[in-house]
Amino acid sequence: MMMIVNCMPAVPLGAAALTAPRHHDISGLSVLLVVDGCQGFQVFKDGQWWSVPWMNRHALVVNSGDLMQVISNGRYKSLVHRAINLGDTMRISIASVYNPKKFAKIGPIAELIDEDHPCLYGEGRHVDFLEAVRAKPMTCFQYFGSLNC
Repeated sequence: MMMIVNCMPAVPLGAAALTAPRHHDISGLSVLLVVDGCQGFQVFKDGQWWSVPWMNRHALVVNSGDLMQVISNGRYKSLVHRAINLGDTMRISIASVYNPKKFAKIGPIAELIDEDHPCLYGEGRHVDFLEAVRAKPMTCFQYFGSLNC
């Protein structure tokens, strides 16, 4: 588990500031808390950005990341998202990111592979994936997709 705290400065009323550019998480799961429920978390779907409404100030958002897409053999998609500050107040977010152990083997769950859902990703160790990403920027899908099913 890793925790990430972001502090996004206030912007003038009516303005918006991109505080976390478009990305998807390479993790298995990410759990996001935005202090006081400030708006600004957006997901990319159907060719456009959608703001995620906060149900209350203590709501959490759970994102499935790249590793979840590999483990689920593509049934759960990695969420493309970004953060913007839409208000004249500081926005603080706290993300808890969950990953497997360093030497864990990652690959699709066998029960999720069948004639209707052929194997999309090979199996590899989490540490090898992290080292490959450090050596050359690539996505989880490029790495595990290059391994034999």
